[in-house]
Amino acid sequence: MANRDGYLEEDNGSFEVGMGFGGMRMPVLWDRKADNPVRCFRACMAELIGTGLLVFIGPGTVVASSFLDGGVFTGGRLIASAAAFGFVVAAIIAGIGPVSGGHINPAVTIGLMATGNHSIISGICYILAQIIGAILGAAFLDASIPHGTSLARAHLGVNGLSNGVTQGNALVFEMVVTFLLLITVFGTVKHPSGGLTIAPIPIGLAILVGNVMGIPLDGCSMNPARSFGPAVIAGVWANHWIFWVGPIIGALVASFFYQLVLLPPRGRAEKEAATAPTDNGV
Repeated sequence: MANRDGYLEEDNGSFEVGMGFGGMRMPVLWDRKADNPVRCFRACMAELIGTGLLVFIGPGTVVASSFLDGGVFTGGRLIASAAAFGFVVAAIIAGIGPVSGGHINPAVTIGLMATGNHSIISGICYILAQIIGAILGAAFLDASIPHGTSLARAHLGVNGLSNGVTQGNALVFEMVVTFLLLITVFGTVKHPSGGLTIAPIPIGLAILVGNVMGIPLDGCSMNPARSFGPAVIAGVWANHWIFWVGPIIGALVASFFYQLVLLPPRGRAEKEAATAPTDNGV
């Protein structure tokens, strides 16, 4: 598979779990180049730092903005919080993307692993780094704010269901918005005519719009690590399973759908890239 996202390349000594289906590659157990210990260590450090910064800035904005409105969640706080999530994700991907691909999200990593776009060995290392980074980010956030002034500050922006929102509501929402995120990821970094160089912008926008809708519902996860770090430090675990199951299902469905239906077979990729419209078809 063409190396448009810093992971696998053709004929580089990778070991696949099974045969490919159609134009899709089966999961790759290990990759000689990507799983080089030094390269993998650097990538994992990038994922750790990136996920930590995401948790510090994203939930941190939700918490810090409560000082402005006495803890009341206003429309202004909603837009500011959603924008903080989207902008920090875009900035982090731009910064660490050349090193690790800028996953900063176990759901993204799992989607890429399942479709053979990232090796299983380094993917597991990525997920461990993301989880550790999320915990550290939440710990630094906890150390940065005064305690006991409001429930929101005490809970460090932990995901939770709003009044009237059921577990089923939240599960479906997390699946759909993470589907959006992975479709955006694949469209920008995997499609032969995608906008790889501008990938941080559309990916950040997908996060932003997801949070605009989702923060009032369940705090909007789209990212199991984003939910796990604050939950560990705050010790709040109500309905936490939703923020793993929903994003992972949404990521897997989107990844397989894009790879099997929307992504051209490898034999046609070069031709399709050469004939792709440059004016968005208008």
